[in-house]
Amino acid sequence: MIQHVITVAIDPGTLGAIAYFVNGVFKGATSIPLIGKDTIDKIALYALINPKNVAEYYLNTEQMTTQKWTIQYAMESVRVNWMGGKKQVAEARGNIMLIIGMLTAIGFPYHEILPANWQKYCWQGVTLVKKADSKTDTKTTSFMALQRLIPDAVEGVRIKRKPYFHDGLVDAILIGYYVVKNL
Repeated sequence: MIQHVITVAIDPGTLGAIAYFVNGVFKGATSIPLIGKDTIDKIALYALINPKNVAEYYLNTEQMTTQKWTIQYAMESVRVNWMGGKKQVAEARGNIMLIIGMLTAIGFPYHEILPANWQKYCWQGVTLVKKADSKTDTKTTSFMALQRLIPDAVEGVRIKRKPYFHDGLVDAILIGYYVVKNL
């Protein structure tokens, strides 16, 4: 019997995103839905991670009814210690706890992926982009990795005018890529 594996990768940051892979192939990504500027739309988020909804969207009727399928969830394990303000840190922690609560409520375990792990794997073969202070520009380096690994996803992460991109979408896609290649 054919087994289909759907991978749902989540970047839970303040401007996070969700990426979807079916049998190891990238299928799409979306921003975490917001109400207003920074409040997660809980109903819309639940619809985006609910296993039945995800399967119905990415599998056809025959695959859902006569073939075996499973969903694996992966979320970036964010240790909120960046140099954000107190409000930003509180919002990020709230987002993380909300998503963990939803995944627990629907009864699906999830993998926590450390940023250092997926970055080390996905950044292989990419020249690290440095900021003026000689620290690695993680957002731009990740975008460069996405261009190398999944070039078809690049247009979907651009916002407004080039060269701007949605780093939450980039990170979610790369987290998913790491998961399908390593778990």
